[in-house]
Amino acid sequence: MNNLNSVKVSELVDKILSDLFSGIEEINPGFIKGFYITGSIPINDFHISKSDIDFIILCDHNPDKNFRVKLKRLHKKNSLHLK
Repeated sequence: MNNLNSVKVSELVDKILSDLFSGIEEINPGFIKGFYITGSIPINDFHISKSDIDFIILCDHNPDKNFRVKLKRLHKKNSLHLK
């Protein structure tokens, strides 16, 4: 996921989303059926110091408990980019 479909975002946001996408695929290959960026990024109103990153992941089943634990770890790891 090197290009966010021509959405102009900072390198930090690109890294966070790329790491999230690849991390989920590493945990559970094929889980992601669609990955959509919403909120301020698509309308070009993202501000690194005050905006969050909104997205929707489309999948064909709910993650089980083990997968949710791994997702929490991945989220915590990705949050370190912002500190």
